[in-house]
Amino acid sequence: MYGVDGVASRDTMPTRAMVAGYAEVGASARGAGSLLIGGGRTMARAATRTEPTRKEIYDYFAGDMNGKAPASIPMLERYLPGAMVGFYHLRRATTHETSLSKQVRELIIIAVEAALKKDPSGHARIAVDAGVSPKEIHDACALVLWLAGMPAYHSGMLAVAAAEEHSARLKRANGRRPSRVRAKARKR
Repeated sequence: MYGVDGVASRDTMPTRAMVAGYAEVGASARGAGSLLIGGGRTMARAATRTEPTRKEIYDYFAGDMNGKAPASIPMLERYLPGAMVGFYHLRRATTHETSLSKQVRELIIIAVEAALKKDPSGHARIAVDAGVSPKEIHDACALVLWLAGMPAYHSGMLAVAAAEEHSARLKRANGRRPSRVRAKARKR
């Protein structure tokens, strides 16, 4: 994957099309275990990753987003199916191959969405389900006040309101705090 001088460059990095071409032509055309790259050079065959099925992608998002894939996924599937698969790989890598807990990840996502002045309510509900309190969501959003200004803080307050509402709904349904919150309290 590196050029002759050991530095990665655009013409020496394999593209998805190159890897796909390798799979189509077969190893025998270029020699077993090698892949043609820029300038006629070869590199060791990259580990092949099978593409996820439509069901795997939708199941992943439904499992990670409280039971339903976001509306952007069917749109990507319809108009840019390759982008949908790419987004799936990127999101999965940054949310499941990380040292951050789900609670911390959701707090970061909420704060970033608030800073971008997007409605972070959906992630607030996911955070509550993961054991995050409305107060913790507020404190994450309070950080954006001095970083991104009062309009961003107002967007964050949409998350706090959604978290309070979702938490109250869970308490009514269970007659007590959500089970993940109880488990978190026991650990303290």
